[in-house]
Amino acid sequence: MENDDDQTGEAKSIVRIFKATNGKYYGKIEKLFNNADAKCEKCTGSNKNKPVVGMTIITDMKEKGDKLDGGFILDPANGETYYVTITYDKESGKLKLRGSLDKLGMLGRNQYWVKE
Repeated sequence: MENDDDQTGEAKSIVRIFKATNGKYYGKIEKLFNNADAKCEKCTGSNKNKPVVGMTIITDMKEKGDKLDGGFILDPANGETYYVTITYDKESGKLKLRGSLDKLGMLGRNQYWVKE
C-alpha cells in the first residue's frame, strides 16, 4: 500500500499488510521515498533508533466482517502508537485507516492508502 503525506500529497512510503500465521494482520514499511535511511528517533522501547524501513508499524489487527480492527499503528515521525481500524473505501478504491487516541475512534484522523 502506498502511504501519501497528508499535507503535500506526495508518496511517503510503501507498507505491506499481511496476515501472519497467528491469524492477525500486520503492516511493515518496505520503502521510504524520502530519507530512506531514517531511524525512529522518537520511538521508545525496542524501536528506539531502529531503521524505519523494515519496521512493523501495524500490529494485532483482527478481521471483523469487512474491516480490520483491534490493533495499533505506530507513527515513526512522532514515535506515538494509536488505535487503528482499516476498511476498504469502495468509492475511492483506497484503504481507509482511522487512527485514534481512543478505542472507539472518536478522537483521531483518517488516512487513505493506495493499493499498488
